[in-house]
Formats: sequence, structure tokens, C-alpha cells
Amino acid sequence: MDLPVVPKLEELASISPSFYNTALSCKAKAGWFRFAPQGAFPGTTGAILGGCFHAVMELANRGRLPAGAAGATRAKAEFDAIALELFAKAHPLLRAKFRSPAAVPYYHQRRARAVEMALKASTGATIDTTGSAPSEVGPPARSPRMHIEKKLTARDGFVTGRIDLLDEERRKITDYKSGHAPREGGSSLAENEVRQLHLYAHLARETGYDIAAAAIVRGDGTEAAVNISPDEVAREADAARALRSEFNIAAAAGKDLAELAMPAREICAGCPYLPACDPFWAAATPQWEEACGTNAEGTVTEMHSSTVSGTELVTLTIDASRGSAPRGVLIVEQIPNRWLAINGDPPLVGESVRVVQAARFSPTLEKEVRALHVDRFKSTAVWRAASPAQPI
Repeated sequence: MDLPVVPKLEELASISPSFYNTALSCKAKAGWFRFAPQGAFPGTTGAILGGCFHAVMELANRGRLPAGAAGATRAKAEFDAIALELFAKAHPLLRAKFRSPAAVPYYHQRRARAVEMALKASTGATIDTTGSAPSEVGPPARSPRMHIEKKLTARDGFVTGRIDLLDEERRKITDYKSGHAPREGGSSLAENEVRQLHLYAHLARETGYDIAAAAIVRGDGTEAAVNISPDEVAREADAARALRSEFNIAAAAGKDLAELAMPAREICAGCPYLPACDPFWAAATPQWEEACGTNAEGTVTEMHSSTVSGTELVTLTIDASRGSAPRGVLIVEQIPNRWLAINGDPPLVGESVRVVQAARFSPTLEKEVRALHVDRFKSTAVWRAASPAQPI
């Protein structure tokens, strides 16, 4: 596959909590999320499942689920419909790896959890009818004080965000996350989640809502809340405005994504811009592998093809010189040829490739293992490593 065109940076009219959180660690990563075309790089299946989860919870909060089995059927149908929609827009490599969204890891488990949570949320749900279609199957609106997917903008226009659920009566903001709680540290909320809730509280107060608490509700039903301190909320909003100004100064100066990159082993983990991020490949060392995965750049020295159960497979031998994988000869085993031919020609002997998010058995214990595997369940991809085209 050929690396896609890198988007040109533009000045931000306003900054969202998600952009703010991402840009605090790396402005290049935030810029990629904001300006890259959808599906330019293979995303994760978790993003699809997260989108389905949010859609089902919105349906429930709007009071559009009947009780009992009928509600469960309606919620499943919504989850499946959104999954098909998001899967159709996904990168071709992701669609080549899975025959349907239902085949992605944990699909049925995540759907079952979403249905269970949605049925609980729909009990006694009220509806914000402003700008929304009337419910087809749910109860009539009982209060205008429950706001779902509410987009709010600060008075100066510089901070904006969309809140999953704003309950005026309980003076509370709720944000849904399809994943689990942070694995490290003693808090049930990650720092970026606290920052996000503070900005949501700022937006609510800026637009006339008296908010005293905010919470994250996760896909397993657990809830973690924070009390809202006006001083902390104000400081977070000021920091977001300052970061917006920094980014806009860089964009106005004509800087590109690579110039804004801040590569580090923890920061680069899971970054969608990583395949095209030259600063990552220049900075990464094998000591980064445990934190940000097995990523190898090198020259193809040998290619071998075979056919197994009707599938043409290619094995590459590369002389790895950069990235978070070990240096020297690496064998990238049994890559489906159709994966290599997506969005460009397969690599040739003598060309440079970037193997991203490969699998390597016991990388921390067996440093001499030189075989890499392409993992269908990870974001493994093989890219021709010519520098990506720059924006015109």
C-alpha cells in the first residue's frame, strides 16, 4: 500500500475537548485526526464498536426503546445498522481483514453490553425534543430538561463540544465510553477524561446550565464521577484556548504535521499518523517496542509467495534499520497478497517498507526472535515507505 497524502493544516475556529486532549501530547496526532480524510489509514475495530455503542445509548436516552424484548430487538437492530454504516466507510484494509462488522473481535459481547445498558437508560428516559424527530416507539416527552448529544459553544466561540447527556434537574453531565477504566494508577478516571469533563462543564456553564457534577459511564456499566470546581474548570478552559492559539500560529506559519510531531514511546502508541510520521521513524528505538508495538522500516531483500487454502501469501525478508522493532534481518511471514495490493502496488525487492503494528512472539523476552506476523485483529499493515505526498 502507498502512504496517503498528508493533509494541510488549517487554523481552528474552535477547539474541542478531544482535540485539546490529543494535542497536549502531540499536535501532529491531533492535526491528523482533525484534517485527514476519513479512512486514510486503517482505524481500529474498537472505533466502530464505540460508534455503535454511542448510537444505541443515544436512542435509549431519547426514549425510543420500548420495554422488554421489543426494546432489546430495537437496540440490536440499531447497533447492527450503525456497524454496517461505519464498516462501509472504513479503510479497505480493514474491510479485507473482516468479511463483515459482525466478524470483528468482541462484536457480539459489545452489542450485548450496549443493549443491556440502553434498556436501563431508557427506563424513565425523558426527551430533548428541540430539533429532533418525535419518538416512534418510545414514551412521549415528559421534560425538556434532559439534553442528548447537545452541541455547546463557549461565549467567545473558541471552545466547543458535544455532550452525550446533560441533565438539568440533576445538574449533571454524563459522557459514555465503550472501553474500560484506566489500568494504571489509583483513579477510576484518566487525566484526559477529567480534562474532558472539565471542558464540558465549562461549556455548560457558559451556555446557562448550572452543573455540579460530571461522570464517565463505561461500556461495562461502571460510573466514575468528578465534582466540578469552578476554578479548575476555568483553568482548563484557559489552557484549551491557549493551545488553540499555539496551533493556529503554527498553521498560519505554514508548518506541516511532521514539524508538530513530538515522538515518544508512550505518545506514539496507537497513533493513526504513525505510518507516515517521519519523526517517529527517526526517533524510535527497539526500547520503544513494548510501549508502542512492533514497527519496522527496512529494505526488502527477498520475497517468496505461496498459496494456502486458496489464499496467496507473501513472505518478505527485510533489512530493518529504523522503528521500534529490532534492527537487522526480519522475516515478515505470510502476508495475504490482497493486503499488499490495496491502494497501490505491492512492494518489490529493493524497495523500502514500513511494517506497522506487527506481532512478534515474546518481544521482551526473546530478543533473537526475528519473525514478524501480520495480525488480522491488530492494525497490522505493510506500507511502501516512500515519504508520503505533501499537500498542494
